[in-house]
Amino acid sequence: MGAGDVGQITPPSSAMVRGDELCFYYWGFKGTHEGLDYVGEYPNGTMVPDPSHDPDRSAICLAVLRRDGFISLDAGDTDGAIQTDLFKLAGSTLFVNVDTPKGELRVEVLDGKDKVGARSEPLSGDLPGGQVKWAEGDIAKLKGQTASLRFTLHNGRFYSYWLE
Repeated sequence: MGAGDVGQITPPSSAMVRGDELCFYYWGFKGTHEGLDYVGEYPNGTMVPDPSHDPDRSAICLAVLRRDGFISLDAGDTDGAIQTDLFKLAGSTLFVNVDTPKGELRVEVLDGKDKVGARSEPLSGDLPGGQVKWAEGDIAKLKGQTASLRFTLHNGRFYSYWLE
């Protein structure tokens, strides 16, 4: 037995989205050409199975990843902050993909002069599609205006954000 993808894999052609996960089916092989014997003279010979080798050499495998989870901005006990460039707020609701089981993420919306127009309530937990709630101000009132977002993270991983 053992893992069916320790030697060689054939990558998937596409991902399937299942809720907040990306699913990739791929083909895996336990070895390279281990377990095969070459019979005859090269290049006219053939690869034949070694009868003593385990016939269970390959498998169809599944890899599951967090949606937008290919890269994250991480912070530990010391807060980390990142601010976007100025852009036109196209939506009225802000969503984040964040994992802060023992920490929190806070968001501020800033105008072109770095004046805070809205401050979020802290977000905590594993939130692949967490809606940001506003403690002060409201991003919906700033829709269509030029602004930047400042994210402050404590003990967590920040993956992505989007506006709807």
